Amino acid sequence: MLLNGAVNGTTRPDMPHGCLGVQSALVTSDGATQIRELLNERRRDIDARLRERFDRAADEGDLPAGTTPAVLTRLLSTAMSGIAVQAAGGVSREELQAMADAVLRAWPAPEPEPGPAPEPAQVR
Repeated sequence: MLLNGAVNGTTRPDMPHGCLGVQSALVTSDGATQIRELLNERRRDIDARLRERFDRAADEGDLPAGTTPAVLTRLLSTAMSGIAVQAAGGVSREELQAMADAVLRAWPAPEPEPGPAPEPAQVR
């Protein structure tokens, strides 16, 4: 959902492509350190919220054992920022969606619940 939102939000036909927050954090001058720090603080807040959610998902068994919530947080944050940078650089919505889909295919899935033991084969 977040990655699809990043693709849709950064490639709207009626708006400049990219994300002002991401682009501003990348290109501020030394005289704009307050703005850069404000944008970095906002990013850290979003990352903290994602991390809390991934911690809860790990605790509830929605992620495979051994999954590191901090790494998933950084992966998702980096993918969303990358989508914004690529969109500003002219990459098409279709290409960005394909990248988002690839990230989701690599996403760790919860381990399936063990089902009932199979019936023993009958020998005739």
